[in-house]
Amino acid sequence: MCTGKVAEFHFTQSDCQALKIFTRFAGEYLEEVNHNQRVSVRRMRLPAREEILFAAAHLPSKMYADDRDRELRCEQTGQMICDAEDATGHQRTLLAGDLNLNPFEKGVVMASGLHAVMTKATARKRDRTVGGKRYR
Repeated sequence: MCTGKVAEFHFTQSDCQALKIFTRFAGEYLEEVNHNQRVSVRRMRLPAREEILFAAAHLPSKMYADDRDRELRCEQTGQMICDAEDATGHQRTLLAGDLNLNPFEKGVVMASGLHAVMTKATARKRDRTVGGKRYR
């Protein structure tokens, strides 16, 4: 027998067709900054907490997109996140969702894509230069 309180969830509105976001807090705390058909980037402003950016993504599967198309989607998603970070003045960003990629595929690790790195020490460097261009 369950004696705990039933959690209440709120649906947050978005024009992003591939995502449905439900939260335990009111949707007013998630302001959409940018979106496309498969990605939504939102400012999360909870009371008494430091603001973060929350990016949710549902990228195409391997059944419907070839490798280059999925890499391009990662590049576009990475650029959307950088643009939102520039607009908000911080880089406190959480990316969640279904990328339909393995952790070490090009779109995830390439500097012009999502620029994932393997270690906390590497991530703390904040940026790196590849081919003469600086990437976060």
